[in-house]
Amino acid sequence: MKRYRSHKVVEAAPILRASPSDNTVTIKDDASNDHTIIMPIGFFARGEPQPGDYLVRYQPEGYLSWSPKGEFEAGYSLDGSADGLGAYVDGVYRSNAEIEAARE
Repeated sequence: MKRYRSHKVVEAAPILRASPSDNTVTIKDDASNDHTIIMPIGFFARGEPQPGDYLVRYQPEGYLSWSPKGEFEAGYSLDGSADGLGAYVDGVYRSNAEIEAARE
């Protein structure tokens, strides 16, 4: 096989909790607020992320995936730009209270 080097720009945040049964992932933003995000169908198809793994949004298409902590930190470095994932989260997250109310 040929060898390739990635040059992708991604937005990412550490995962606090993952719940395949609810199809949600909870992350903490830069202001230390928890956000529970409803994931796209099939997000958990390749396994369940663990706390500390990363929720990753690939640019420009916005594809969401997750990456194990070690692999993510070995392959990416922070570029210092603004929190773009935060803007995405603000548009799609549900507060923990909203999720609890939906379960009742």
